[in-house]
Amino acid sequence: MISFSLAWFFKNLVFEIKTLFMQHEKSHGNMNRMKEKEHAQEGKEKEQQNKKNKPASKQNEKKNEHARAKSNNRGKSSL
Repeated sequence: MISFSLAWFFKNLVFEIKTLFMQHEKSHGNMNRMKEKEHAQEGKEKEQQNKKNKPASKQNEKKNEHARAKSNNRGKSSL
């Protein structure tokens, strides 16, 4: 009778420990996923900020190069 109750006690103890461990792992998994989402969001925000800081298009870059070339040629004689 004592051995049966000890076996039952340890079986339940092991079950409880496994359950708690699984809950613990699950909560850490959720925290890691949240961190990954935050990191991805920060990356997207930085990417959009970089896009805002760069010229809008290749056409604008060509216009700027043309204007620079024009201003560099001012005052030079065309021989």
